[in-house]
Amino acid sequence: MAIPSLNIAAPTQHLELDAFKALNLAPLDQTPSKTGWYEVSPSAPVVVMGHVDYRGNAVFGTLHTIKTGSTVVLTRSDGMRQTYVVYLLEQIKKKAFPTRAVYGPTAQLELRLVTCDGVFSRSERSYIDSFIAYARLQP
Repeated sequence: MAIPSLNIAAPTQHLELDAFKALNLAPLDQTPSKTGWYEVSPSAPVVVMGHVDYRGNAVFGTLHTIKTGSTVVLTRSDGMRQTYVVYLLEQIKKKAFPTRAVYGPTAQLELRLVTCDGVFSRSERSYIDSFIAYARLQP
C-alpha cells in the first residue's frame, strides 16, 4: 500500500474478526509500520487500518494531512496495481463510528483508510476520534 503524496509505502497484512465480530487489530500492535486490510465482501470497500502512533511513530502518523484528490495505490498479491483517488475525509468520534459507510456495500470498487485521531484519552487508553479517508478506484 502506498500513498505517494505522504511518502507512505507500507506492507499490508490481512486482518480477521475476533470472537465478538470486531476487527482484531492486535497484529498491528506488533508491527506499527504495517497496515492491515479487511474485506467484508466483493461488494464492500477494502478497509485498510493503521496506527497513528504506537510507542512512537507509526504508518498512519500523517494520514490526517491527506487531501482529497490524493492517490492511494494497492498492489495485490498477484502483482496487479490498483489506484484509488480520495474523495472524502472525515474525523468523527469513535462512539459515532460510521460502520455502514465504512464497511457497507458500494456501487463501485472503493477503499477506506482508517486510523485514530483527535485527543488521546488516558482513561480509555485510546484516541477519542477516528480519521477516515474514502477513495474510489480510478478508471
